[in-house]
Amino acid sequence: MKERILKLLKLDNLFDNLSGYFESKIELLKFEVKEEVVLLLARVLVILLIAICFTFFLLLASLGLAYYLGTLVGMAGGLLIVAGFYILVTVMLLGFREQISDGIQGMVMNKSQKNKGNKDEGGGNE
Repeated sequence: MKERILKLLKLDNLFDNLSGYFESKIELLKFEVKEEVVLLLARVLVILLIAICFTFFLLLASLGLAYYLGTLVGMAGGLLIVAGFYILVTVMLLGFREQISDGIQGMVMNKSQKNKGNKDEGGGNE
């Protein structure tokens, strides 16, 4: 009965076209989400690689500075000076953690809004 009514009103083609349209939109959305996830993963991996390299640099530079200071004030003194610098930085980070967190959130939101604006205008990615 339903098929006869649809044929009578010639809505069967419309129904098929609409279902095909929605299936295509869903597939396109899946592809776009997958593309965004891959882009995000690539960026995260690059940042992670940079962070690892910078960590090695910081470690070796700290050891070099401690060794150099050790030749001037004694090895224990050089290590303690470098350790003191790091504890000072840590205490400062703890003291200003709210301001740092707010600043990072603001930068991320601005970047997110800028990227959204570029995509909405048809500008694509950076």
